[in-house]
Amino acid sequence: FFRLWFGNWIWTYDMDNSGKTFFGIFDASSKSEPVSAEDIVMPKRLILTGGGKRSIFEKGTPSFDECYKSLVSLSSEIGFSDAKSSSATKEEFESALKSQSVFLDFGSAYGKELLSFVGEDLPAYATDCILLTPGDAVIRKVIVYFKDSVSGEIYKITSDIPSTSVTDLIESHITAGAAQNIPFAFELGFDKAKTQETGDISHNILLDSYITIGLADENVKSLEVGIPSLFTEITYNPSVSDKIVSLFGFSPTSTRRYVEKDDVTAFVNKNGTIKFSKNGILEYTAENEGISITNSGGKSAAALGNIYSLIQNVMINCGAHEMQLHIASDLHGIANQNFSAVINIDYLINGKSVTIVDGESAVHPITIKIENGSIVSYKHYVYKFAQSSDTVNTSSMIKAVDLLYSQFENSADSVNVLDLYKSYVYNTNGDISILWCAQLKDHGEINIIRE
Repeated sequence: FFRLWFGNWIWTYDMDNSGKTFFGIFDASSKSEPVSAEDIVMPKRLILTGGGKRSIFEKGTPSFDECYKSLVSLSSEIGFSDAKSSSATKEEFESALKSQSVFLDFGSAYGKELLSFVGEDLPAYATDCILLTPGDAVIRKVIVYFKDSVSGEIYKITSDIPSTSVTDLIESHITAGAAQNIPFAFELGFDKAKTQETGDISHNILLDSYITIGLADENVKSLEVGIPSLFTEITYNPSVSDKIVSLFGFSPTSTRRYVEKDDVTAFVNKNGTIKFSKNGILEYTAENEGISITNSGGKSAAALGNIYSLIQNVMINCGAHEMQLHIASDLHGIANQNFSAVINIDYLINGKSVTIVDGESAVHPITIKIENGSIVSYKHYVYKFAQSSDTVNTSSMIKAVDLLYSQFENSADSVNVLDLYKSYVYNTNGDISILWCAQLKDHGEINIIRE
């Protein structure tokens, strides 16, 4: 399993992959380079537990980069095959999680068909996390757990490396001052409904078992937002967009151009429409079959590499390529080249995602719709964000849970929360704030929690 994630080149779009590994392609010190697909599918968080305390390292922060490099070194020592895997219970998994452990939270589930692209076969249909533990005092070998995100089954593999490899990593990154009392939802019973004596549900907000519950308020740096100059110049100089238009298969010389109301510049040909809004929105809509992202005999994993290559080139030509990205959609059940899916991608800044509010809707910064292996729509809110010197005090997650409960207190059914997270919320009218957001199991939209 580790060879799949950390030792192979999974994506196959145009890039010099000589000598690269899954972990090694990530260079946190080089922010001038465009984001890579490998960067997008790396863990969203690293959660280290030791000495009764926890430290959380969020992708996009210096502390994450430092811990991640240590994990790179550890992963190079681990080698095992699917044949060594065995089943484990949820109780065993959670017991290991509460003791000394390193929890890799990917934020989304990646399917078996994507992992099998590199020629391996895993017992899990899809997985969204990995757990490394030092094992027990008898075996004294590192044990790795991974959870099937669809079936809920837990699998474990006992490695050949000593338990000190994990304990040393934990001790080197958990310091007394930084570690806190941060329980998981299952440790507080927030993942189970509570009933009154009458049998009525008294607690109808159910959190995913592995959401971490921050008990303290936090000071978060605010952001400054800029719209790339391309979007303000295009109305009187359409040629500034020629490179981007070409990325979608449009010929700049033979494509009809016109300006709609609200200074939206449209490019139209027989294959579709591309629109540039003055407030930084790029939108492509196919007229026919769309833009193919799979070659003959290709796989969905390679197609995803092509998607991220397109995103990179759009951001480079807009001058916004320093943004860090993370995939916000589960990717499983897309086993062949003619797959269909909706793929959402987030910006990550200082470990926090960015949510866009456009009119009445809260959306992800990038949304791509695939049908039969071709892009039929692409919507990208192209902004440049930079941290400011100002900080904002934000409430604890307990407060967010209370507000969410108030929002759904009249609901007859339990509300299942897949994720609860702090996000920079940017309104296309120019306002930006830091708010709690919830991803609900039975709702596709982002639920912004407001007081």
